[in-house]
Amino acid sequence: MTRGIDYGDHSIGQSEQRILLALQDAKLTIPELEDLTQLSYHKIHYRLDKKLIDVGLVREVFTTQERVFTLTEDGKWFIDEHDLDIATLDQLQAEVKSMREAFEDAEKASNRYSSQVYNLKEKVEALEDESNDGLREEFETLKENVEPPTEYTLDNAIKITDLQKEIRDIRSSLDSLDNFEQQIIEFEKELKKTVSIAESVQSKFRTVKQQHNRLSPRVTAVEKDIEEVKDRLDKIEGELADNSSKGFLGIGR
Repeated sequence: MTRGIDYGDHSIGQSEQRILLALQDAKLTIPELEDLTQLSYHKIHYRLDKKLIDVGLVREVFTTQERVFTLTEDGKWFIDEHDLDIATLDQLQAEVKSMREAFEDAEKASNRYSSQVYNLKEKVEALEDESNDGLREEFETLKENVEPPTEYTLDNAIKITDLQKEIRDIRSSLDSLDNFEQQIIEFEKELKKTVSIAESVQSKFRTVKQQHNRLSPRVTAVEKDIEEVKDRLDKIEGELADNSSKGFLGIGR
């Protein structure tokens, strides 16, 4: 996630940077800024009055109808100094949004499967209770009437066996869901690491850009000095050649 840029007593974040970029070479009202920045009226109003105007990056141009805003010289310097680019901001925001959506999807999947696990556990408990009740009733009946198995008791025994098999199948499903839930937790951990790495890379990218902006004028000056030295050397070589030629002609006479 893109960090704010400290300036004065405030941090100039993405929303403020969007407003500054929109005001480049322009004088705009708040509704016009809404269209360009895709920010809400209240968000723009707050950031103008409480931050950008307060630190001197934006000034208000008073008119007879509605408020109009433009950049101050400090505001233009701020954009150049920090190499602000709306395309870069959009790309970083899209990457962070994509990561957040992936994390939210994983979290929803985890909640969904947790709910399924809970429902299955309730079903298992209900089946166990039903099976135990049936066994107890059958046992009491057998104690009272010790007789050879009847068709009724055999039928109940088959039902109980089927219920026990269904319980085993459900327990197996629960084990599979528990494994899947653990995989989702591991995925969430890896996703958080990826977000952290992305934030670190973005921070290093901004640092390199700032260093480049500071060094670029120095490199240009050095290149200019080199060109001047080359010109002087060419001139000296030309003068030496002329003097040598004149000396040679003098000896010949």
